[in-house]
Amino acid sequence: MTLFTGRRVSVLVLACALCLAVATSGRSPLASLGVSLQAQSAGPSPGLYELVATHSGKCLDVSREALDDAAPVIQWTCHGTENEHWRLESTGDGFFRVIANHSGKALDVNGASLDDAAGVIQYAPNGGWNQQWQFERIADNVYTLRARHSGKALDVYGASTDDGARIIQWPSNGGRNQQWLLRPVAAGAPPSTSDATRFLEQSTWGPTPALVEHVRQVGVEQFLDEQFNAAASSYPTLPLFPTTRDTTTCDATCARDNYSMYPLQNRFFVNALYGDDQLRQRVAFALHQIIVVSGVDIREPSWMSPYLQILDRNAFGNYRQLLYDITLNAAMGNYLDVNGNTRTQPNENYAREILQLFTIGTVRLNIDGTTQLDAGGQPIPSYTQDTVNNFARVFTGWRFATQIAAGVPNYIDPMVANQAQHDVNSKTLLHGRVLPANRSAVQDLNDALDNIFEDPNIGPFISKQLIQHLVTSNPSPAYVARVATVFNGSQGSRGDLKAVIRAILLDPEARGDVKSDPTYGHLRHPALFITSVLRAFNPRSADGSTQSAGYLNPQAVNMGMDLFRPPSVFSYFSPSGTVPGTAGVRGPEFSLFTTSTAVRRDNFVNTMAFSRIAISANDPTGTSIDLTPWQAMAANPAALVDALNTLLLHGTMSSEMRTSIITAVNAVAATNSLKRARTAVYLVLTSSQYQVEK
Repeated sequence: MTLFTGRRVSVLVLACALCLAVATSGRSPLASLGVSLQAQSAGPSPGLYELVATHSGKCLDVSREALDDAAPVIQWTCHGTENEHWRLESTGDGFFRVIANHSGKALDVNGASLDDAAGVIQYAPNGGWNQQWQFERIADNVYTLRARHSGKALDVYGASTDDGARIIQWPSNGGRNQQWLLRPVAAGAPPSTSDATRFLEQSTWGPTPALVEHVRQVGVEQFLDEQFNAAASSYPTLPLFPTTRDTTTCDATCARDNYSMYPLQNRFFVNALYGDDQLRQRVAFALHQIIVVSGVDIREPSWMSPYLQILDRNAFGNYRQLLYDITLNAAMGNYLDVNGNTRTQPNENYAREILQLFTIGTVRLNIDGTTQLDAGGQPIPSYTQDTVNNFARVFTGWRFATQIAAGVPNYIDPMVANQAQHDVNSKTLLHGRVLPANRSAVQDLNDALDNIFEDPNIGPFISKQLIQHLVTSNPSPAYVARVATVFNGSQGSRGDLKAVIRAILLDPEARGDVKSDPTYGHLRHPALFITSVLRAFNPRSADGSTQSAGYLNPQAVNMGMDLFRPPSVFSYFSPSGTVPGTAGVRGPEFSLFTTSTAVRRDNFVNTMAFSRIAISANDPTGTSIDLTPWQAMAANPAALVDALNTLLLHGTMSSEMRTSIITAVNAVAATNSLKRARTAVYLVLTSSQYQVEK
């Protein structure tokens, strides 16, 4: 393992010297170097700012919008781009990290130098004191920034007023080239109603009027913090049943509840409609679409529930931990044949899919998700069949934990090692990494997962798919690169999904009132379409007296999506799917959109707007929506349509559509306010402008 390279040598040497000073003298390391810098009790509020040099009026800027470590920091005419936006993060002890918003990298004194005129760069956050800054207040919103490790000030070299002037550290001297105006940028302000609605489309199972107002009040970042800390709705641990149903003791209702996805599907919709942990649910479902286990093969809900719990538990955790938990999950062990995989007949299924679908993909990628090509212009493969064969041997020697009873396999606990069936010969993995012979199944598993996790493809491969599921099917390469850089550890540990999700949702390409790019956005898949429609209008039971029981999967099936029963390991639809009739524009969800499913979407809206889903043998409550607030606006069709435009289309309804809906509403007698409301709601929800979320 490489411990350090290049400029980091001096950092480690300094760190060792400081540790020795503490051990031998008991004094502060900085004190032993003659430096005394104390934390201050007050400073600016964490948030997003431009840092403007008061002598020149120019902004602190990462040169050329570089994403690389060690890119120089300069001053440049302020022009509002993300490489001039800096996020202040409190260290909790009076100092701040200053993070470049375009790259997620920290303002850093190069090499932790103590010298005058040492250059200031951006570098991946690492906790070093040369990346921590004290803000000394000079006047309202004006501060001197002093590096914690050296006590020296952030300085525009030579008090230059030129674009491109270097930023250095220099002893504090009171000069205006060491005084910085903190100017809040728009991303730090409360979002507009339109952007708050778009944000909730991306981060929840559908905006509600109350939630839009809440985000407007607290801002998107505080809302994210609330979501990261919200208790998980998740799925219950269900009692295990025998693999073979006893038809004499387990009747049709028993079969429905214990040998189908029925209870988990209902729980999904209840969680999505009413749960507080909306973002966790959205991310967990996105992970389910990437790391697939299907109820087509895993028939019992008690078998599937632990897999879903893993996705919920790791949605804001680390991707490496997720890979470990999923690899040893019993449902995955059954689905892709890790369970019972033997040294004499290694099974390739899991080895192939963990590489192809769960982590790195089949071709080498640049950091921005674009394909790397060889000298002949052909894609470079990520791995070979021989690589798959070697990983198949890694995954030998695992089996289910001890069964609960005869004929009742243990799907609740992780699989356990069966060393006698583990291939103990050496194995060659990605990038020529060799696992030596005569090691345990556990050792081989962990080293193999590390080998995959450290592959440079995993950042762009997983980041792009998460963007596609949450925001847009066609993210720009720059968007992918910004998020992949965060996945790679620019804001903490590699694979930190919380940081990745934050980067996805706060990225400039995600935020804003309106997106004009015709390829932007994505078709709402059936589950998202159903929940978005219902959440907008206070979903209740059929009689309105209580919550819906969530029996909504039949509606999703009608639209082409059987929840938790994707047809293959490639999920409900391939992430590489395109929009029919276009020149390769990505639109994965369109594979579920046919003439018949389009009509069924409209029929669902018609049922909800003009009627309700009735109580039935499988549905103890039924489902309805409440149009009372909209009915109250029916006397003014223009106001009614505009209000629906704000909530459902975040203000982007075309003028032609607005005119046609107002005309249709006016055609309904003014005395029938409910029908007017129903007509307007139906026409908006069945429009292409609603069904394609932009």
